[in-house]
Amino acid sequence: MSRPLAALLFLCVPLFSACTEEDGIPTTHVRDYHVTFTGASASSSCPEAMQTEAAAHAEYTQTYRIHYVDGPEEATVDMYWKQRGDSDSTFSFFAAGLMTGSLDEGNFDYAGGSYEEERGNDQLTYRIEGSVGVRFADELTSGSEDFIIEDSSNTADYPIGCVYSLEFDGNLAGATDQGEDS
Repeated sequence: MSRPLAALLFLCVPLFSACTEEDGIPTTHVRDYHVTFTGASASSSCPEAMQTEAAAHAEYTQTYRIHYVDGPEEATVDMYWKQRGDSDSTFSFFAAGLMTGSLDEGNFDYAGGSYEEERGNDQLTYRIEGSVGVRFADELTSGSEDFIIEDSSNTADYPIGCVYSLEFDGNLAGATDQGEDS
């Protein structure tokens, strides 16, 4: 894998340290989903090597926790992620957003950042913008996350305005629908 793509693929891993429950990992009003990233693309403003690597994207899975900030019937959501199989204490916040519609048929739109990250000797600043459909309360469909480079100390490998996009779908992770009484 080329250095630019390898570095950009890790942009989807915000550099937040894991928090304890007292520090903010929600355990009520949450739903956990196993999310499979099924495809990738890079905008024309990204280097050719990054576009080529995006076309050869290999599937991988993470776990997303969607927290209904004001309760399960409200629109405001916070998004957390962890590697699938890791303990819940490793969930990290990465975006906030709104749900339109309902869990039976709706959509989550979210954004996070700006995030700063070091890649070798290079410094990057990027933001995340995403959208995903939800249906039957247990499926995430037609998801897309954009990682948008806002600033870079190496504009040849990480040009400002380059957008790396990931496509994903997901399913409810077991019995994680934790509402009012959890």
